[in-house]
Amino acid sequence: MTVVHAEVAYLFRHALLRDAAYELQLPADRARLHALAFHLIEQAFGGRAPEPPPLDDINAPALEAHAIDAVAAELAMHAGLASSAGALETQRRDYLHRAAEHAQRRHQTTQALSLWSTLADASQGIAKGEALRRAAHVAYHSGMGRQAEALLQQAVECLEQSGGRAHLAIALNHLSIVTRERGDIDKSEAMLMQSMAMMRELKLDRYLPGALVSLANLYRFTGRGHLSETTLREALDLLRNTDSRRLYGIALGNLASTYITSGRAEQAESLLHESYQVSLAAGNPGSAAIALGNIALCHETLAQWDKAEETYHRTLKLAREIGDRRTEGVNLGNMAQISLRAGRTGQALRLLEQAVAIHQDCGNRRFEGIHLCDTALCHLRMQSTSQARACWRKGITILRELKDVHEITSFTEAMQSECKAAGVPPLDDGLGTEQPG
Repeated sequence: MTVVHAEVAYLFRHALLRDAAYELQLPADRARLHALAFHLIEQAFGGRAPEPPPLDDINAPALEAHAIDAVAAELAMHAGLASSAGALETQRRDYLHRAAEHAQRRHQTTQALSLWSTLADASQGIAKGEALRRAAHVAYHSGMGRQAEALLQQAVECLEQSGGRAHLAIALNHLSIVTRERGDIDKSEAMLMQSMAMMRELKLDRYLPGALVSLANLYRFTGRGHLSETTLREALDLLRNTDSRRLYGIALGNLASTYITSGRAEQAESLLHESYQVSLAAGNPGSAAIALGNIALCHETLAQWDKAEETYHRTLKLAREIGDRRTEGVNLGNMAQISLRAGRTGQALRLLEQAVAIHQDCGNRRFEGIHLCDTALCHLRMQSTSQARACWRKGITILRELKDVHEITSFTEAMQSECKAAGVPPLDDGLGTEQPG
């Protein structure tokens, strides 16, 4: 038998009574009451907030925070339910915009995604496409890669139909990133080149550096390190003449990643500390967390094991605070190397399994492949050859689909060395070892 305490029963009945009383009101009366609530809440917070910058203006300034933002979602709700009592639809869209920005600043990702999506439903044309793109941005950084891709595809379709070519160029850049992570490298590169051509044609100088950073990442992941570094330096040169400190911090972190890949860990660490500080100052903790994780990777590369482990823990704490599951997954997997080196093989395996589960959930195929290969090496250490082979085949297949030359070469050498030490044939035996062209 389930026991219901008196206080719980009272609250339950009270809620039912409240809902019943609400439903007894005629629709027109309910709408007038919502309109009254809307105006009273506005007055309590100092009156109508300034109109947010229009979403269909490519050169619109950033939205300035306002005291009313804390109740903007509630105001949008009342405005929507008061629609039959007056013309509050414009105010509803304005407060949805403010509420979405407010939730995003506070890393309330579920609410921000819902609000941007609701605003998209309430908007038309270019404004609708831009709201969809912003919803996709939240989804992507919350680890919902598949949902981000679907939203971006909707945004691109909407912007193509409405003729918003400037906004379309930006959406194509973002769609190229999730397309690359899904494994369609050729389509991603073609989409990115289309985006950059449009940016140059439309003189979107403010957005071109971001596309260059995307292109540099694609070059790095596909083994074109020199092109990656050259492209990032071009982006940084452009950013030094702007006030975009947020993107400047991202570009610095990506340049550091090219240094790590090419064996220049000490130079990379210096850049990463600058990227971390710039990103924090620019209000971009997501990029700061990525920089911090790469600092840990530098410590690891330089055999500074204690510093590496401590920095990974700091990174995980920050990533979890802001709900960044992608960064959490990457650093869980990377941290497993510290445990493996210290002889904590079981712990390393558990960390890798957690990381792979997050990557699969987020659609982060590159790190799914990387950490599956790491898992295979871990199983070899534990003399579990059949499990090692299964993980290896899944992981290396993903990396080959992504044409990640650097990781394929590195893991193949590590796998052959581990197999030799374990006295077993190479795990690639019978799989085929062709390299991507």
